[in-house]
Amino acid sequence: MSCPKEARFNPVALTLQVDARLAWHQVERFLADHQATLGWHPPLTRLQSLGEVLETACDGLRATLYGSPRDNCVALTVRLADGSHVSSLETPRSAAGPDWKHLLLGGNGESGTIECATMRVYPRPTRVEPAAYRFSRTDMAVKAAADLIHHGAIPAAGALAPGDTGVELLLTFEGSRAICGARAAIADRICTQSHSERLDPTRARAWMDDLVEADPERPVAETLFFSPDLRVDALWDRVPALVDLVQARSCAFVVTGFRHTGAALLLDLSAIQDQDRKRFINDLQEAGAVLPFDNLGPGPVGRHMRGLLRGTDNRNGRPGH
Repeated sequence: MSCPKEARFNPVALTLQVDARLAWHQVERFLADHQATLGWHPPLTRLQSLGEVLETACDGLRATLYGSPRDNCVALTVRLADGSHVSSLETPRSAAGPDWKHLLLGGNGESGTIECATMRVYPRPTRVEPAAYRFSRTDMAVKAAADLIHHGAIPAAGALAPGDTGVELLLTFEGSRAICGARAAIADRICTQSHSERLDPTRARAWMDDLVEADPERPVAETLFFSPDLRVDALWDRVPALVDLVQARSCAFVVTGFRHTGAALLLDLSAIQDQDRKRFINDLQEAGAVLPFDNLGPGPVGRHMRGLLRGTDNRNGRPGH
């Protein structure tokens, strides 16, 4: 079965069936006409196709509130190396047997190329409320970030980043006025009890604008973010030690991807010589960092699969995925 060329939006089920070879921001613009959104947004991969986002272990900048792309994928149509197509069913897992689409999500294209996806979508939020705080100590900032998640103040996006002095916690809350107000109040109570300093909230909104709302073809403001060389995940109690290790090596970093259990660190390794990077990554792992699958690279089976897929593309006269 081939992938349909036109997007099919279901306003009752709040799902969208769409060609996964479209850039994800094109999908988002289509949904905007229906007052809907994908929710999550891939970090600094704004020109990638929807299929490429699903084929990586990308969580998305707003996955704390909306879930990751993989969490929101309902069904797939995939082209295998021999050119044939297989599709998963848009039915509850208990009624359809094993949910084999997870063999492809996060698999870096090793098992096939995603050509069509049915995604769960969300109503566009009616309110966005930013908040920003400065902490003198990293461990206090990390504890506050974890506490606000555990107490229900779930942000749409959050980040811990080094500031001119101390560490800054940047948050944006989305939803109705009542929900945003309640979550922001909980976060403010937790942060002020941690002896933080309130900052101009427009700084957090500027961060969101640069990474999510802005024209995807416009360069990102490097004063607020950077293009990461490495992402690692860690439990909350390991994050302070990892930040100390990263700062000791003069690496730019952002702690983001907040979850109940932990967060992700996005790192700029330009300050570390190439011959030292392997040892540095080992040091990170010894301190509690976990490298996601997408940082490990494809194995021999994956490389063979990609070669076959490229061959299939060439025979069909289409460019590679």
